[in-house]
Amino acid sequence: MLELVAKGTISLAVLTSSLSVSSVEYTVINQIPQRITAEMRSMTSSDIESLIREVWGEDAEKGIAVARCESTLRQFKADGTILRGIVNPDDIGIFQINSYYHEEDYLRFGFDVFTPRGNVEYAKYIYDRSGLAPWVHSKPCWSKSLASP
Repeated sequence: MLELVAKGTISLAVLTSSLSVSSVEYTVINQIPQRITAEMRSMTSSDIESLIREVWGEDAEKGIAVARCESTLRQFKADGTILRGIVNPDDIGIFQINSYYHEEDYLRFGFDVFTPRGNVEYAKYIYDRSGLAPWVHSKPCWSKSLASP
Protein backbone atom coordinates (compact mmCIF):
# COMPACT_ATOMS: atom_id res chain seq x y z
CA MET A 1 0.00 0.00 0.00
CA LEU A 2 1.40 3.41 -0.96
CA GLU A 3 -0.38 6.55 0.15
CA LEU A 4 0.44 10.19 -0.45
CA VAL A 5 -0.22 12.17 2.69
CA ALA A 6 -1.09 15.86 2.43
CA LYS A 7 1.79 16.91 4.68
CA GLY A 8 4.34 15.83 2.09
CA THR A 9 5.06 12.38 3.39
CA ILE A 10 4.59 8.89 2.05
CA SER A 11 3.39 6.18 4.37
CA LEU A 12 4.18 2.59 3.52
CA ALA A 13 2.67 -0.42 5.14
CA VAL A 14 5.38 -3.10 5.02
CA LEU A 15 4.57 -6.77 5.41
CA THR A 16 7.31 -8.50 7.38
CA SER A 17 8.17 -12.20 7.24
CA SER A 18 6.02 -12.82 10.34
CA LEU A 19 3.05 -11.30 8.49
CA SER A 20 2.87 -8.37 10.84
CA VAL A 21 2.49 -4.92 9.36
CA SER A 22 4.87 -2.15 10.25
CA SER A 23 4.47 1.42 9.08
CA VAL A 24 7.35 3.48 7.73
CA GLU A 25 7.10 7.17 6.93
CA TYR A 26 9.33 8.93 4.42
CA THR A 27 9.60 12.64 3.78
CA VAL A 28 8.91 13.53 0.18
CA ILE A 29 11.16 16.08 -1.45
CA ASN A 30 9.42 18.13 -4.13
CA GLN A 31 10.44 16.08 -7.15
CA ILE A 32 7.95 17.57 -9.59
CA PRO A 33 9.52 20.37 -11.61
CA GLN A 34 8.04 23.75 -10.86
CA ARG A 35 5.68 24.98 -13.53
CA ILE A 36 7.57 26.77 -16.28
CA THR A 37 6.04 30.20 -16.81
CA ALA A 38 5.96 32.40 -19.91
CA GLU A 39 8.08 34.88 -17.97
CA MET A 40 10.79 32.25 -17.49
CA ARG A 41 10.69 31.34 -21.18
CA SER A 42 11.06 35.00 -22.17
CA MET A 43 14.22 35.61 -20.11
CA THR A 44 16.96 37.20 -22.20
CA SER A 45 20.66 36.48 -21.91
CA SER A 46 20.93 39.75 -19.94
CA ASP A 47 18.26 38.49 -17.53
CA ILE A 48 20.16 35.21 -17.11
CA GLU A 49 23.41 37.09 -16.54
CA SER A 50 21.72 39.20 -13.83
CA LEU A 51 20.38 36.06 -12.20
CA ILE A 52 23.86 34.52 -12.17
CA ARG A 53 25.27 37.71 -10.62
CA GLU A 54 22.58 37.58 -7.91
CA VAL A 55 23.09 33.89 -7.07
CA TRP A 56 26.85 33.50 -7.61
CA GLY A 57 27.90 36.77 -5.95
CA GLU A 58 31.66 37.32 -6.02
CA ASP A 59 32.11 34.29 -8.29
CA ALA A 60 29.62 35.59 -10.87
CA GLU A 61 32.18 36.19 -13.62
CA LYS A 62 33.18 32.53 -13.48
CA GLY A 63 29.55 31.43 -13.61
CA ILE A 64 28.75 33.75 -16.49
CA ALA A 65 31.78 32.55 -18.46
CA VAL A 66 30.79 28.91 -17.99
CA ALA A 67 27.12 29.54 -18.81
CA ARG A 68 28.03 31.45 -21.98
CA CYS A 69 30.02 28.46 -23.17
CA GLU A 70 27.58 25.80 -22.04
CA SER A 71 24.32 27.34 -23.29
CA THR A 72 24.95 30.88 -24.57
CA LEU A 73 23.05 31.93 -21.44
CA ARG A 74 19.84 30.11 -22.41
CA GLN A 75 17.54 27.82 -20.42
CA PHE A 76 15.08 27.27 -23.27
CA LYS A 77 15.24 26.71 -27.00
CA ALA A 78 13.39 29.05 -29.40
CA ASP A 79 10.35 26.74 -29.33
CA GLY A 80 10.10 27.11 -25.53
CA THR A 81 11.34 23.63 -24.64
CA ILE A 82 14.17 23.04 -22.19
CA LEU A 83 17.62 23.40 -23.73
CA ARG A 84 19.28 19.98 -23.73
CA GLY A 85 22.84 19.06 -24.60
CA ILE A 86 23.68 18.39 -28.24
CA VAL A 87 26.31 15.79 -27.38
CA ASN A 88 24.47 14.50 -24.30
CA PRO A 89 20.71 15.08 -23.98
CA ASP A 90 21.01 14.42 -20.23
CA ASP A 91 22.51 17.94 -19.95
CA ILE A 92 19.88 20.48 -18.88
CA GLY A 93 19.63 24.24 -19.29
CA ILE A 94 21.92 27.18 -18.62
CA PHE A 95 24.74 25.26 -16.95
CA GLN A 96 24.01 21.97 -18.76
CA ILE A 97 23.44 20.11 -15.50
CA ASN A 98 23.80 16.41 -16.28
CA SER A 99 20.81 14.53 -14.92
CA TYR A 100 22.63 11.17 -15.00
CA TYR A 101 25.18 12.40 -12.45
CA HIS A 102 23.19 15.02 -10.55
CA GLU A 103 19.50 14.07 -10.52
CA GLU A 104 19.61 12.38 -7.12
CA ASP A 105 21.18 15.46 -5.49
CA TYR A 106 19.14 18.15 -7.19
CA LEU A 107 15.96 16.32 -6.30
CA ARG A 108 17.07 15.58 -2.74
CA PHE A 109 17.99 19.19 -2.08
CA GLY A 110 14.97 20.68 -3.87
CA PHE A 111 16.66 22.38 -6.83
CA ASP A 112 14.43 22.57 -9.90
CA VAL A 113 17.08 22.59 -12.64
CA PHE A 114 14.35 22.89 -15.27
CA THR A 115 13.82 26.52 -14.21
CA PRO A 116 16.39 29.26 -14.75
CA ARG A 117 16.77 30.00 -11.03
CA GLY A 118 16.97 26.35 -10.02
CA ASN A 119 19.57 25.65 -12.71
CA VAL A 120 21.72 28.61 -11.65
CA GLU A 121 21.36 27.80 -7.94
CA TYR A 122 22.25 24.14 -8.40
CA ALA A 123 25.25 25.10 -10.55
CA LYS A 124 26.44 27.32 -7.69
CA TYR A 125 25.92 24.41 -5.30
CA ILE A 126 28.14 22.26 -7.54
CA TYR A 127 30.71 25.04 -7.90
CA ASP A 128 30.91 25.55 -4.12
CA ARG A 129 31.81 21.87 -3.73
CA SER A 130 33.92 21.17 -6.82
CA GLY A 131 34.99 24.47 -8.35
CA LEU A 132 34.90 24.57 -12.15
CA ALA A 133 35.98 20.92 -12.56
CA PRO A 134 32.48 19.69 -13.51
CA TRP A 135 32.62 21.96 -16.58
CA VAL A 136 36.06 20.75 -17.74
CA HIS A 137 34.75 19.83 -21.20
CA SER A 138 33.94 23.47 -21.96
CA LYS A 139 37.14 24.79 -20.34
CA PRO A 140 38.79 25.65 -23.70
CA CYS A 141 35.93 28.13 -24.17
CA TRP A 142 35.45 29.66 -20.69
CA SER A 143 39.10 29.74 -19.63
CA LYS A 144 39.81 32.30 -22.36
CA SER A 145 37.33 34.83 -20.99
CA LEU A 146 38.49 34.29 -17.41
CA ALA A 147 42.13 34.81 -18.37
CA SER A 148 41.52 38.13 -20.13
CA PRO A 149 41.90 41.34 -18.08
